[in-house]
Amino acid sequence: MLIETEPLLQMMSIEQKAAQMLMVSYPWTEMTRDWETFFRKCQVGGVILNERNFQTVAQVRSLIEGLQDFARETAVGIPLYVAIEQEGGSASPLSFARAIHPGNMAIGATRNSEYAYEAARLCANELRSFGFTMNLAPVADINHAYTNPVVGPRAFGEREDMVTQMTVKTVKGLQENGIAACARHFPGLGRVVGECYDDLASVGQNEETFTGSDFKPFVQAIAARVDAIMVAVAAYTGMDRDGFPAALSTKLVTNILRNTLNFKGVIVSDQVDCKAILDRIPIQEAATLAVRAGIDLILSKGTLENVAHLFVGIVDGLNKRYYGPERVEEAATRILKAKFRRSIDPVPFRDDPTDLMNRIARDSVTLVRNEEGLLPLKLDAGEEGEHWIGVLSPHPPNRDMITLGEGLQGKHTWVEEVQYDPAAEDLDWQEISDKFGNCETLILVTSSPALLNERQVDWLNRIIGLEKPTVLVSLQNPYHLMHFPAMKTYLATYGHSPSSLEALVDVLLGEANPRGRLPITIPEVAEYGEGVGYGV
Repeated sequence: MLIETEPLLQMMSIEQKAAQMLMVSYPWTEMTRDWETFFRKCQVGGVILNERNFQTVAQVRSLIEGLQDFARETAVGIPLYVAIEQEGGSASPLSFARAIHPGNMAIGATRNSEYAYEAARLCANELRSFGFTMNLAPVADINHAYTNPVVGPRAFGEREDMVTQMTVKTVKGLQENGIAACARHFPGLGRVVGECYDDLASVGQNEETFTGSDFKPFVQAIAARVDAIMVAVAAYTGMDRDGFPAALSTKLVTNILRNTLNFKGVIVSDQVDCKAILDRIPIQEAATLAVRAGIDLILSKGTLENVAHLFVGIVDGLNKRYYGPERVEEAATRILKAKFRRSIDPVPFRDDPTDLMNRIARDSVTLVRNEEGLLPLKLDAGEEGEHWIGVLSPHPPNRDMITLGEGLQGKHTWVEEVQYDPAAEDLDWQEISDKFGNCETLILVTSSPALLNERQVDWLNRIIGLEKPTVLVSLQNPYHLMHFPAMKTYLATYGHSPSSLEALVDVLLGEANPRGRLPITIPEVAEYGEGVGYGV
């Protein structure tokens, strides 16, 4: 989009430039009077859409078109960033999109960086067909901590060289096909051992440690001319002793990211109005501190009332001379130049991503252990009507998704499945006993981005105690094997997309050879790079 930014900037008031520094969560599925009233007072720079905004393909396209048309009709007619966090795998809020790859850690398990590029290319083309202009991806964190509930399978893996390669390919796949990329979460969330949005997480490693590892994907993303980088909300006390969350830290945002790493693009904050920050800092002050630190685009996932407070905080910082108008001017300039670098006009999506997604899924399935030779499953056992294969699966995350048992039932007659609620207080042990009492092989399925809780581990151990030949399958977090170190047969898929489940069924039945290799180390269980095949 060839639009001169200087004439626009000269027409804008300082308040209009300040409003461009806000990206807000849109609360509706269509254009509303409430939004029109709000936007006329505060013409924000962008909106981020998520699951609550999505009903049908036509509805999403209509919503985005309406938002952009209204933005262009007001004030100086600046289009919005329309952003999404469509990372792939389970982190895909646009769940009915066709170009959803099996997840970053699944791509890491293939070791094929061309998969990262092609998946991002197809994702970008599909997002453009809806009218999106920015994807707040890829996750560039190196997954150092197995207890990290924020990153987990959203990361490509634990080795900086592989993560860097996949990050760069994803950035290029998105941006060469018209969608702004945003590498996240600088300086790296992979060392955080707990949740960081509700409780402020603290990371003690020093700058030298991060320079030698966590910075590398961001450095190469900068070299690849990534449009934006998102800064985390954890505190990095080893680099900034004041203990500010990274997004409010001048040391991390300006001194390191802007100056030392020479990033010239848009610096985006992670969610400034999250509980971890607002429990400690008033919302208006948080906005002031973010701008003073060097943030160009403040991300809010709260209410429009929150956004109004953030806007007041930006302007208040000017009035109190915490920073001068040039700080707002430079941020608005970067944002406008980045927006106009890419077209906002939707383009038809004519690709069929099915084959690529299936290939990624097949190449990612990792057989970590097969010590008893249970896999591939032998299909010549049992009399007709005998429950030969038992499957215990969690309920799928949405009603449109099939379970592993249903996938197996499509290819094998004798499969009995019990579905369980991971949040339940207990299981129906009588049902499990009735269903699995005479099965010859038992498949236990876990599906959680975080580690299992004590109750879930106890359930599965009780079932393992039935002493059936047992296969453990993790559909998301491969670290689940840590809970069951004595298991002799274990598979990881890193996600529960339809393509991942189809690939898993094929591997279990011997119709595909498991080719994936662990992109992480499972402490005291398996090393990085491990994975066994069927020898075919």
